[in-house]
Amino acid sequence: MATEYGWVVENGKQGEELRYRTMEQGMIIWTADHNEALRFCRREDAERFAAEDEEAWRIAEHGWG
Repeated sequence: MATEYGWVVENGKQGEELRYRTMEQGMIIWTADHNEALRFCRREDAERFAAEDEEAWRIAEHGWG
C-alpha cells in the first residue's frame, strides 16, 4: 500500500494534545484521529481554509499509509 500525502490543519500541540481540523454536520471541529482530518492536496488550500481560524496554529504535511 502506497503512502498518501496531504496537508492538514493542526492545533500546534504535540502528543496526546495534538488535534486536526475536520467537519461534522457542517461544523468545523477538532479531532484526535488523523484519519478523520480534512486533507488538502495543496498547502495553499489548507492555508486558505485556516486563514480566519484563530485556533489553527500549524499547517503540516501528513502521510497516511
